[in-house]
Amino acid sequence: MGSRATPPTFPVLSTIPSDKDLAALPPFTVSIPNGFLPLSPPPVTLPASFSALTSLLERMSIRTLSEKPGLLATFTLGEAVLCELPDLTEEFDKVKGDLRVIGALSGFKPFMEYAGSYALFNYRMQDSSLGMDYSNLRLVRAFEHGLDPASSEAGFVLVHVDMVKHSGELVKGAVKALEACGNGDRDAFNEGLEGVVKALLEVNAVMDGMWKKSKPNDYTSFRTFIFGITKQSMFPHGVVYEGVSEEPMSFRGESGANDSMVSGDDDRSWTVRAKS
Repeated sequence: MGSRATPPTFPVLSTIPSDKDLAALPPFTVSIPNGFLPLSPPPVTLPASFSALTSLLERMSIRTLSEKPGLLATFTLGEAVLCELPDLTEEFDKVKGDLRVIGALSGFKPFMEYAGSYALFNYRMQDSSLGMDYSNLRLVRAFEHGLDPASSEAGFVLVHVDMVKHSGELVKGAVKALEACGNGDRDAFNEGLEGVVKALLEVNAVMDGMWKKSKPNDYTSFRTFIFGITKQSMFPHGVVYEGVSEEPMSFRGESGANDSMVSGDDDRSWTVRAKS
């Protein structure tokens, strides 16, 4: 192990704070209990003052929770946003003290982020008493048929959530190994690495079930909605965001490959790399 060094310090919470303190913390502060999942379950409902936005989101998906065609199915989402969405600037100011609510509304770059938008801040538990068991997970928002938990879109997103629920043990092992390096404790270092390996085996076991929960032939039907701007034929010159910049901007799309535990070029190659 060599000579002893000062144990590394970085912001990893060993416990989940009280509800009062949670409001002031970024939802994705890394913790040993939750790993890379948010510190508390994502908000399912928005404050009443955002009812117009809630209505649009509930009616957006191709197939809504009531099984009726949504705004994307009827090609009327843009029209509905222009007609129904009020200026909510003042309402945002009223909730800016609760970062959990802000995280459900804004604070991200103008593309869907893996953690904050499409995946890790987009799940709810059907029955809170059953916890994070996969069969108990549901999407909060969806583009295609994801409000149906048996759909390929739901499976694609929720498998990622199911993977990341094992990241607490991964973080715990990594922290223990790093602290052991600082303390010159070889046995503790070995135990930490063993914890990392055990957690990654759990993650890989969940990944192996991806194409059982999400049919490969359905991939492009919901993936369409999370494509970015870069190298897309529909946006050959980028996109101008009114009120932000007069110059066109270009962003890549969301990808589960950006998970903090494993990495790759896209979700399909990512699975192979994690196993190799």
